Amino acid sequence: MEATCLRAGFSTIHEKDTTRKNAEFIAVHKKTGQHVAVEAKSKHRDGVMGRPGSRQADPDMRFGKLINNAIQKDPNNPLAIFVDTNLPPERADRFYAPVSREPVTLSKPISRYIDEIRATNGGVDPYNLLVFTNHPQHYSEHDRRTPDDHWAAFISDKPRVTVFAESALRDLLNALDLYRNVPTDFPNLIPGTNIPE
Repeated sequence: MEATCLRAGFSTIHEKDTTRKNAEFIAVHKKTGQHVAVEAKSKHRDGVMGRPGSRQADPDMRFGKLINNAIQKDPNNPLAIFVDTNLPPERADRFYAPVSREPVTLSKPISRYIDEIRATNGGVDPYNLLVFTNHPQHYSEHDRRTPDDHWAAFISDKPRVTVFAESALRDLLNALDLYRNVPTDFPNLIPGTNIPE
């Protein structure tokens, strides 16, 4: 998630104030100066990624508790929530399959979350960007091809805190498509900085 922010042209600031609940970090969009609190959540599953127990044949698709926890972290700043669903490929296909690609209409389960969260928050979204991801490499067996990644995102049109530069959120979406892409070249940096020439 932090790497996605960096690919999208953000710098990151990790807060050190432990007297309150902080988001994972604050991301600052270098082009516009837009700052966004970023919170990451992941669904833990028995028998997966070192967790004790056995894998469930039909794991749940309940993520409301994770989202509600993320919402509590920083109510005063624009907020981007990333939820890793940790689903096996066949369940991920069902959760992420869009209703339509032209125009893009998110899947029914994802749309249901968006509607329920808005309804329980007085008709506004307590976030600016809600992203669901699934990177199921750990479900791959032996030498088989790694299952496909999935992601779906929603930029709120009724956020609790507005952003002045929605382009910053769109840059985050574009960076999601770059996951696993290793650059073939790196820009020359201005000496003594991390800024491309």
